[in-house]
Amino acid sequence: MKNSKEVANNVLRRRDAYQESKRKKEIFFQRITTSMTAAGLVVCMVFCLGVGYVFAAAFGVIDDFLGFFEKRNGSALSEKQQQYVEQACAEIGESVTYDGVTVTVQGAITDGKTYYIYLDIVAPEDVSLEALNGHGLGFTRTLRSENPYRHDVSSVSGGCIPVEDYDGKSNTISMILQTTVMTPYYSEFSFADGYERTLYLENLSAYSEEYPFEQYTIAEGLWSFKFTFAQAAENDQPIMEVLAAPIICHCNRLSGESISVSVDSIKLNALGATLYYSYVPGSVREAIDFGRIQIVMKDGSVVNAHPRSAVSGSVSYVYDAPVLFSDIEHLIINEQIIPVE
Repeated sequence: MKNSKEVANNVLRRRDAYQESKRKKEIFFQRITTSMTAAGLVVCMVFCLGVGYVFAAAFGVIDDFLGFFEKRNGSALSEKQQQYVEQACAEIGESVTYDGVTVTVQGAITDGKTYYIYLDIVAPEDVSLEALNGHGLGFTRTLRSENPYRHDVSSVSGGCIPVEDYDGKSNTISMILQTTVMTPYYSEFSFADGYERTLYLENLSAYSEEYPFEQYTIAEGLWSFKFTFAQAAENDQPIMEVLAAPIICHCNRLSGESISVSVDSIKLNALGATLYYSYVPGSVREAIDFGRIQIVMKDGSVVNAHPRSAVSGSVSYVYDAPVLFSDIEHLIINEQIIPVE
């Protein structure tokens, strides 16, 4: 973990370099990864360090996560957001090989309810992992905790997000495992509980391109990794309640019909949120859609929150980028403004 001075220096460097690096980044990596040795690349990186973030993505998982969030958010992260990623990232860097496939868990970030785990995968040279992107490439995934206590969970949703590795090789790929847990209002479940966890990745597989789109195995094995999620300190508390009292909010049934419900609670985490609601007396209880939530910051910027999973009475959301509670001005749900104090 970097000290505060190092964090500040890195934040300032990335901020100043972002606009220039965004334009040059992809072209740069496509060229250097095919024409330079590893030693030459390091020399070039040191010599040209002032260029900044354009060089960073290939050399550290913190910078990889920063690039991921910035690309998804469509803009540079603020200094506080960058500091959050710096401190929330658990750097792991462990590799396991089975059946000719090496998986490296580079790092992980969680806010307690949502986690992102960054993987690098290397297959034999005659296997094109890039060509299999979009065909359900992934593992059967299990995450087990050493926490002896059990807390209630309503639902779990997850997926694999492919990310560019900039090495120009078809047999390598990077991906982010994302999972969001939705809990009952009273549950104390958290991934950031300080207990060690074991990630099990079983059998790398994909789906055929033609009907009936059958799943087939690329490599057999059980890749396992032990690590502990880090706890970030930028938010004074891991969860913030937005509402002091229930409000009436408009939303839509899945049929498109408009309906009003009582939103009883909106709980924000740094990477996602959970909205709890109840039906107005006389309403038919069926699935509803609040759509995207906009989180408007005090500087006028916006972080979008997208629905991730739902059960009767609650919906979970994930953000495009980390959110710091002290920077929030208000939320917008279906054009309804909800102040945050």
